[in-house]
Amino acid sequence: MKHQKTFETLTHLAPLGALVIVLNAIPVAAQDTFTTIDYPGATNSSAQAINNAGLVVGAYTDASGTNHGFQFDGTNYTSIDFPGASGTAATDINNAGKVVGTYMIGATSHGFWLQGSKYNGFDVPGASATAVLGTNDADQLVGVWQEGLIASHGYQWDPNGTLTNIDVPSAIFTIPSGINNAGQIVGTYIDFSFQSHGFLLDGGSYVTIDVPGASNTSANGINNRGTIAGGYTDMTTLFSGGHGYVKDELEFRLVDVPGSASTTWNHLNDDGIDFLFIAGAFEIGATGHGVLFRAN
Repeated sequence: MKHQKTFETLTHLAPLGALVIVLNAIPVAAQDTFTTIDYPGATNSSAQAINNAGLVVGAYTDASGTNHGFQFDGTNYTSIDFPGASGTAATDINNAGKVVGTYMIGATSHGFWLQGSKYNGFDVPGASATAVLGTNDADQLVGVWQEGLIASHGYQWDPNGTLTNIDVPSAIFTIPSGINNAGQIVGTYIDFSFQSHGFLLDGGSYVTIDVPGASNTSANGINNRGTIAGGYTDMTTLFSGGHGYVKDELEFRLVDVPGSASTTWNHLNDDGIDFLFIAGAFEIGATGHGVLFRAN
């Protein structure tokens, strides 16, 4: 599972997410559990986000190689397929239940949001491709858009139509993927040495996020308490996969699914509501699985 991402790897969206929760929770510490999420018959699965009501979104790849999004409400499982798309992934959900994601038409990606049963497409004006990767309760969007064939930019979009580019200084690629209600944005950037780093954008200032000792780091989600989740690689995982982490204002907590070849964590709910739940993905062999981590 690579954490050094380009626009192309983001918009192809595989391996993706899952639909049905399989109850094989593995206790790892007091009140800490992992719950695998696998869509029946899927070749790859991942969970992308969970909100404070416990709604989970993500995506999966079926046996034909087609990608689909999903929402799970604890009882019912609902597929998310943008009309006419050749592939869909749900990437985040806010506390009002608004789902955002990315869909493919041929080889071109577009963003969308889903409120109730109504799909709304979203493209950055003038972009050759758009991906929506995160949202918050103010319906702000973050993601990445491609300019022409090569150049890409991160962005923040506000419901009043204001679009702001997000480009970490001296980065080749900038990929914002999460935004909280305070407007703090996290994501990943790639430098001129082709190393990836996480970042936090807060009040116009960029702060690099690197797991100590890591060769590459990604920051994928941030909640309203400022807790950040993501993934990293180090010398032990250069040719296999990566590890997951959770970061608060005090420390990094390194968290892997037991027995996995790689783990990464995506969006998370607000710790202090009940438990901190983090959506993510892990690999065993060549197969990707979705997972929820309930952190004490």
